[in-house]
Amino acid sequence: MIVALVVWLGHAGLSAAEAAKTDVIAFEFALYFTPKPSANPAVELARLLRDRTLRLRIRDASEVGDALATVEAKWSPLTDYAPPSADSLRYTGVGVTPDEAPKLAEADRVFIVGFSTSRQGALVTNRSACVLLADLAEATGGKIWDEETRQMFSLARWRSDRIDTWQGGLPDMSKQVTMHAYANPDLIRIITLGQRKFGLPDLVVAELPRQHFGTVGNFINAFMQRMVEGQKPQDAKMRLTLADIRHAAARSRALENPAKGAKGMVLVSTQPTPLEDGDPRNTLWRLDFPETKAKETVERALWGMAELFGSTDSIIGAASGDADMAAARMRARQAFFAQEARFRAGLSVGEHLMVKGPFSQAGETEYMWVEVVKWGPKHVEGLLTSDPYYVKKLRAGSKVSVPFDDIFDYILYKVDGTQEGNESGKVLERLQKNK
Repeated sequence: MIVALVVWLGHAGLSAAEAAKTDVIAFEFALYFTPKPSANPAVELARLLRDRTLRLRIRDASEVGDALATVEAKWSPLTDYAPPSADSLRYTGVGVTPDEAPKLAEADRVFIVGFSTSRQGALVTNRSACVLLADLAEATGGKIWDEETRQMFSLARWRSDRIDTWQGGLPDMSKQVTMHAYANPDLIRIITLGQRKFGLPDLVVAELPRQHFGTVGNFINAFMQRMVEGQKPQDAKMRLTLADIRHAAARSRALENPAKGAKGMVLVSTQPTPLEDGDPRNTLWRLDFPETKAKETVERALWGMAELFGSTDSIIGAASGDADMAAARMRARQAFFAQEARFRAGLSVGEHLMVKGPFSQAGETEYMWVEVVKWGPKHVEGLLTSDPYYVKKLRAGSKVSVPFDDIFDYILYKVDGTQEGNESGKVLERLQKNK
């Protein structure tokens, strides 16, 4: 799951350095009430633990060794463990809506349930903990908070996302871990939260155009899935092969709708990297693509995405002086510059802006989309969103500028999934249909 462009700082806990020093995995959940529990959580927890055991074999009874999990619970004042605000719940609530925030804030305390286990016992303990929290929430009427992913769940969504998605003793990591993304400063930085519950490092891709947020999220989900399934880097490198994913639903998602040129595999490097403010308290790996010849970070990331998932890039010709295209250009420029002040002031969370401009080499000109990252006095700066056909000196992710006079069209992608602009695209679509 991806949480769009927001960071929730969470509560206190083990530092990354402390977590790395021990083989013990410790994580916690909490139950918030609106404002009172329907039954005593401590009593219900004791009852539930009497009815089951957390001393379970790993995955199945044929394997050697037991995984012993320790469960601890306590009440904490709400002043020390504050619930998310209405604004935070817009992004971190899973089946919990912002209008529930005032009721959460009326409670005077929160019930915290912590788990600790060995790295060997991480899978079975996580599965058991998810079931235990669901049963405890049902018995007490609580909302479930995951401290590692910084999300609040309704009971129904907790069961559907965190329990029902396990297959053959393996979790669907896209449902167990979340991702945050935020400006860094002109591009976005995407980072996982929740890997520590499984004894794994969290992952970061440092510089991305907003347009490729979803694609890179799919890559990270696949990488996490192979990690939890037991694949490990060798010499800080790991070849990710989508078809090797053992979890059937996760594999199906990773392989669906491949674009032209998709290889379904890529070599990924994993380098430890320092934490930034708001990062999870865990070891952090920066992911990169060592086989590409590209030097710029953005170009390297987009090359890796094309290797895995392919590219939908295509070139469509239009005659110079085409009347319909000229009219489309005029409409697009009028709409674009009418909103210049708004665009310069900054887009809303989850929005991104692209402009189309001309690029030439050896007498050939092609118009390409550029994701805007910065405004100049008479130009915009940004990143090419696809590989050029004629202009071989550039590639997807290259930093370019487009003078105002050369802007041919624009697309504003909105939070609700709609878009405005792309007048030239409408003309090109008609040309293709009439061929």
